[in-house]
Amino acid sequence: MILYSNMFQRELYRAWSEMMPSRQMKRITSFLTTRRIYVTRETTRRFASYHAKVSLRAARDMTSSVRRAIQCLMFPAVLMLLSISVATSVHAQNEAQGEVPKGMELLDVEPFDIIYFNKDSGGGAVRTLPLKIIVNDVDLGRTMPNPVPKGRLIFDLVGLEGTKYEAQWKDIERIDFWEQRLQSEVKQFIDNKKFDEAYPLLSIILRDYPNTPGLSRLQADYLYRNAADLFTQKRYKQTLTVLETLRQFDPSFNTETVLRVIGLCTDKLIEELVQEGELQYAQMLHARLESDYRQTGLSSIDKWTKNFLAMATEKRNAALAARDKEDWRAARRLARESYAIWPRIDGGKALIEQIDAAYPLINVGVLQTATEFDPTRIDNWAARRSGRLLYRSLFEITGAGPEGGEYDFLFGKVEMSDDRKRALFRHRF
Repeated sequence: MILYSNMFQRELYRAWSEMMPSRQMKRITSFLTTRRIYVTRETTRRFASYHAKVSLRAARDMTSSVRRAIQCLMFPAVLMLLSISVATSVHAQNEAQGEVPKGMELLDVEPFDIIYFNKDSGGGAVRTLPLKIIVNDVDLGRTMPNPVPKGRLIFDLVGLEGTKYEAQWKDIERIDFWEQRLQSEVKQFIDNKKFDEAYPLLSIILRDYPNTPGLSRLQADYLYRNAADLFTQKRYKQTLTVLETLRQFDPSFNTETVLRVIGLCTDKLIEELVQEGELQYAQMLHARLESDYRQTGLSSIDKWTKNFLAMATEKRNAALAARDKEDWRAARRLARESYAIWPRIDGGKALIEQIDAAYPLINVGVLQTATEFDPTRIDNWAARRSGRLLYRSLFEITGAGPEGGEYDFLFGKVEMSDDRKRALFRHRF
């Protein structure tokens, strides 16, 4: 199917009026009197065949209308390319508009629709700017009307903007809408496990066409199959993230399988954290699972509840044994480790309080860590602080005075003579 504007219609009508018998002209009058016309392979063949029979003399005597019609046929390169494309299959695209972008190429072009014409009208297809389907003053949005209505569809061709074109509804086989093409590309990427490529196209549909039929199912299928691919790669963190996103989006989508895989992923993740000594993060993950999946029977919840309880019980028994031996430091440490592993263990907090009462310890916080232990260092507060805890000196500085440092005698008092040459020590016994 070839589409022409009204300029070509007028010239071709004049040429055919002069060259064709009147009875043939009457049969096509209604076809040509529309504001925009079609030229099918059959009408083009008939026109060319008749014109070939015209003698050279008749050709020289052609009226200006005929010459203008022939110029209209020969001059526009776009129309010639369109004529060539008629010989291709019904799925071939108009060569004047170039190849149809596909795949990731769709990210670099403006949205467009494709109109496919049926075989009776000559076949072929054209790319148009996004269509808005209105039939009998009823806005159908972006759906192909069913049944096929009477009348015409008005549209703009991609690359030939500024001129309106029309096509009879009866000549249109189907319309490939932009969002439907995006959906098709997303499905192909999903089937080929190219989820990174599918994501931007799916995002465009979700942003611009959220009401597209089948979009929710496509999004859920994307998340589900992406999670399955990540799980086979043993990327458990990413798998858990995708599956929980799927649960938030559609909790009813393959619920049994999704929960089973979530249980396997969280089991692996908690086990890795425990082996790496990140017990706190393992417990935080377990606590979140208990909160979010309490009623689902998630396998990893019960498994690690038992594991954490067993680990805490083992530490508690060791703490009790150390307490009985009066090894208070070890008992204190083990009791606290037991409580940290599983705060819900029976008697865990009571055991800590009992040990603290029998062997209290005070934790002192400091601002600077000591790397040396020297109470005589006046330039290193941390060394002087920690050194005084380990050993005492005979004299200890207490501050700075007008004549230098002020010191105290460890075992009593000291008095200095006026000339500071003699010192009198008074011992405390």
